[in-house]
Amino acid sequence: MIDFEIKLKSLWRSKDGVDIERPFLYFISVKSSDGAVYTYVGKARDEARLHEYRRNMLKIHARRERGKSQNYRAVHFALYSALRNDWEIDFFPLENCEKGQLNELERQRIRERCCNLNGARTWRVAQLDQVSLHGLVRTSAT
Repeated sequence: MIDFEIKLKSLWRSKDGVDIERPFLYFISVKSSDGAVYTYVGKARDEARLHEYRRNMLKIHARRERGKSQNYRAVHFALYSALRNDWEIDFFPLENCEKGQLNELERQRIRERCCNLNGARTWRVAQLDQVSLHGLVRTSAT
């Protein structure tokens, strides 16, 4: 059995110059054992957002739904798969910005980095054994 608590503690990598107590963008990259790379840019108002990923990984591991009407996103499946299969994970803050700039800057960074997990399909934990990253991701970044 994988010790998710230990793996989750080392999931997030700090980056000098980004204050995670202020609004910021973050980047997640997962490289699967077959060499496929899955990327995501997200936004956060503060560090609390990062704790949500930890909680979601623990929920998935326990096969609990995210919420009654809230699906998991492809980025959750990518992280969970990476933790489960010892794939390479890069998860770090990109940059600070003003709260009013978060949405536009996030869209810009998604385009620049050709992120394939942003805008991908969502899923429920009941589908965990049938879902695949390939089936969730977008075929082209916009």
